[in-house]
Amino acid sequence: MCRLSATETDGFHKLGMHVSGVVLSHWIAVILGIHFRGNEWGQTRCGSVVVTRVNGVDRYCVVDRFLQVGSHVFATVRWWFAVPTYPYAPNPLVVTACQADADENPRMGCLLPVSRIIPSRVYVEPHSDGIHYNLIRDCGF
Repeated sequence: MCRLSATETDGFHKLGMHVSGVVLSHWIAVILGIHFRGNEWGQTRCGSVVVTRVNGVDRYCVVDRFLQVGSHVFATVRWWFAVPTYPYAPNPLVVTACQADADENPRMGCLLPVSRIIPSRVYVEPHSDGIHYNLIRDCGF
């Protein structure tokens, strides 16, 4: 069991859910056979970056933990990456993005249903400019 942060409680309200019962917190989620681990940002191996599709555009975010409310499971998003660019378009294999600005993070939300996560590991490599990251999916595009 866990205590929800004010941001998480607000996120559930925005989703139309009033959470007053038991909420389970998990560091690990296995989504369609792919292992994700929250709160790993900044480590050499990072299993906390996930990809989803928002309005037809791939969006990447960093996950802190996974929350289970009844049969529903959500990823708690620490922060979102900005809309990605594809420097070698139309080749979608190399994706570059920086951290989204402070206005975009709240608009994107802090809770992501795990059913919307695309099941692919994402490798993160700092870009040479020190601002952007190369985001490389293990599978799919």
